[in-house]
Amino acid sequence: MIEEISLNQRVDQFFKTKDISQQQIAKRLGVSRQAVNNWFSGNHPIPSRHLIKMLSDFEKLNPQWLLNGVGEMEGNEQSLPLESLVLTRKEITIELMTAQIREKDALISELQKEIGRMDERLKQFSK
Repeated sequence: MIEEISLNQRVDQFFKTKDISQQQIAKRLGVSRQAVNNWFSGNHPIPSRHLIKMLSDFEKLNPQWLLNGVGEMEGNEQSLPLESLVLTRKEITIELMTAQIREKDALISELQKEIGRMDERLKQFSK
């Protein structure tokens, strides 16, 4: 039986094959080394914006493998027509950006709820 690995594990595996340290990843993505460590240990999901950056920085990184574990880690340019490869990259980027928008919408919703709770507290204090 083949064990499926998570997105975080695939990202970790990719950077290990490239011999890129967590410190180098952190610097490249503009995050702390601790954040990268938390991703690779499965404590936190990798934000979509960082996945988009990885795909843009590493052109041979197969987006289907990265997100879904399908295919080889690095795409072989001869395996797909250029048009299909570009389309796949665009589709994956759109998918990631859509996920990022959903994450931001959820955060905005939570912040709006918190503002409402704070407004209620202020009204209680001003009585």
